[in-house]
Amino acid sequence: MAFTTETGFNTTLAQKLDAGGSDTEIALAALPITVTKGVMLIGSGNNKEWVYFGTVDAGSTEIRTCTRGLDKDATSTSDSTSSNILSHRVGDPVRLVQHSLMQNAKPDGDASETISGDWVFSGSVRVPVYADATARDAAITSPANGMAVYNTADGKFQDYTAGSWIDRESGGTFPNATTSVAGKLEIATQAELNAGTDTGGTGASIVGVPSNLAVASQDNKWIYFASSAGSDTYAITATPAVTAYAAGQEFIVNPDTANTGACTLNVNALGAKDIKKVVNGALADPETSDIIANNPFTVVYDGTRFVMSSPWGGLMSTANSDTLTGGSDASALHAHDTVQSWFNISRIELHNGWNLQVGNNGTFTELGSGLQCQSDATGAGEYAMTQINAAQFTVAAKNVRFFARVRYVATTAQDGFIGLDDGTTNTTNHNATETTDHVGFLIADGALYASVADGATQEKSSDLSGSYAIDTIHEYYIEPSGSNYKFYIDGNLVHTSTANNPNSGIQNANIGVVSSAAAAKTVIVHQHAISFDE
Repeated sequence: MAFTTETGFNTTLAQKLDAGGSDTEIALAALPITVTKGVMLIGSGNNKEWVYFGTVDAGSTEIRTCTRGLDKDATSTSDSTSSNILSHRVGDPVRLVQHSLMQNAKPDGDASETISGDWVFSGSVRVPVYADATARDAAITSPANGMAVYNTADGKFQDYTAGSWIDRESGGTFPNATTSVAGKLEIATQAELNAGTDTGGTGASIVGVPSNLAVASQDNKWIYFASSAGSDTYAITATPAVTAYAAGQEFIVNPDTANTGACTLNVNALGAKDIKKVVNGALADPETSDIIANNPFTVVYDGTRFVMSSPWGGLMSTANSDTLTGGSDASALHAHDTVQSWFNISRIELHNGWNLQVGNNGTFTELGSGLQCQSDATGAGEYAMTQINAAQFTVAAKNVRFFARVRYVATTAQDGFIGLDDGTTNTTNHNATETTDHVGFLIADGALYASVADGATQEKSSDLSGSYAIDTIHEYYIEPSGSNYKFYIDGNLVHTSTANNPNSGIQNANIGVVSSAAAAKTVIVHQHAISFDE
């Protein structure tokens, strides 16, 4: 066992020592402060003597229970030779040293020692190490409770508890933590955390580390689930399982199909609950295609039903859209008085500055939920569109934002444009390499691109139709971002332009469909709006 020494402790002899003497008490000029037993080196040069002391007397500054003449490599106090006992004068140097006697032997020979105070060790302290259980049992023939060893073969600390050796990590020494007992815990894996697992492989309760908790929270692992069961009867299986409905529960549902009207949600087979949306301050059933396949929506349970908070909660109903005729009725139903600098089309009603344009024999048809624009089938270049024209605004002088809720009737060989341009969309057959001044969504042979051009060079996204099929209702939104533009579909940022943004020729806001051959093309406009700074 090694004892802490007072590094640098030096003093001098306060008495004369004779060669061959058997002094058991030696007076020093000073004593070490913290060490009460150890080895002193007296003298210097060729006249050095190692002396063991077992006690100190602070009152007389004496070291006592001394053994003089220790061998240099002594491992017990019996390792003393008379020839090592030298003469020393008063004032000879004395210093406290590390010695093999103190490192390799128990403090008092082979006896056990009870320590009533604190011992501070300058080096490492280790328990006995044995190759395996056989070697341990051979060395410790009479183990006692409280002993500890390290088993190299098992790679484990072992404690002797209640009459047997127990692996420390098995829980035999330290109990598993509970709500009332301090004990062992196990760090959860990301998979265990995501699944809401309570107990780990060791049998201890699981706790999550901040980085794993952050991932689970950011990924909405506990509230985001794909639905099954089909249109209008959505069902999800939450993990960990929800055992009862409770007001305030929130779920993000990725629907497998679109709804056709009123619909329900069943969580963990607890029973179907109505899904409602907020319309004009009141709860109402979702309308057809309010829920779109693979477009997640959020619901909150209010204690009776699930209320949609996205994506359509609070929008006007189709019935209210039918009554959008302006005046007090429009203001009461749709809060027009609170909307400034917006031009909007909903259904067939047109505001000042709007045009319906067709080439040759194209047609417009009022539907239950929007305005159908169909180009003529007589040949290529026929078009049909809704438009806010140059008489209303000039994009170059305004901070324009564009919004549309649109569905094209087909995907095959379908061409069209949704956005802001220089007025040539009514005569231009849009294609994937369009370079006329524009910022908008290009539909070219069924492919969908977010695109800008400055009249000479185009910059566009990759084809987006794989994620946003054009024959499904989507919300398209474009807004300026510094000198560039950001493009959104259904609230998701899908592209940001970085170059070749349009010049001052931009002046119209259009939604249109163009014939690339002798075939009618159709687009249905559910909502179309722009806003700009006054």
